[in-house]
Amino acid sequence: MQFKKGDRVTWLSSAGGSWKEKTGIVVKVVKAGESPKVAGSGWPRDHESYVVEVPQGTTGKAKPRLYWPRATQLSPA
Repeated sequence: MQFKKGDRVTWLSSAGGSWKEKTGIVVKVVKAGESPKVAGSGWPRDHESYVVEVPQGTTGKAKPRLYWPRATQLSPA
C-alpha cells in the first residue's frame, strides 16, 4: 500500500519484550534507494518508505518523535 504526506498511519512496534501500537502522520515520502536523513535511520531501502511523526505524551508540550517503520508494517489509521 502506498501513502502520501499527511496520511494518518498505524503499526505495531516491539521493544523490551512488549508490543505497542503507534499512530502518526506521514511527514516524508522516501524514494527507493534513499535514506530519510533522520536520527537512527540506517541503510537506504530498495522500496518507497515513509517517515512518520508520532506525538509524545498527553499534554502536547513534548516534541513529537520521528520513526522510519517498514512500509509493509503500515496500515491506514
